[in-house]
Amino acid sequence: MLIELAGLLEAGRPDRELATEGKAPRSHPEVGGELVKLVSFAFDQYQDAVALLAALATKLKATAAHHVEADADNAGRINRLLELTQLVPPEQR
Repeated sequence: MLIELAGLLEAGRPDRELATEGKAPRSHPEVGGELVKLVSFAFDQYQDAVALLAALATKLKATAAHHVEADADNAGRINRLLELTQLVPPEQR
């Protein structure tokens, strides 16, 4: 699910050119300059979020695979215990 979310975010990423339509000459040069800085920062943060989601998805898959192995090991131990254990009624102990 995380990788799908990262893919959707990447597909719908903001367009830097559209986001900076308010820069000079459409606005005061100082305002336009600050807008470009803000859009650049926001775009970098957006890319970081997408990369983080993709990395978390990869780590989650690896962790899940490890837990499946651990569960299989535990199931084997429990099965061996059940197979090798004999029920002794209390009065025969």
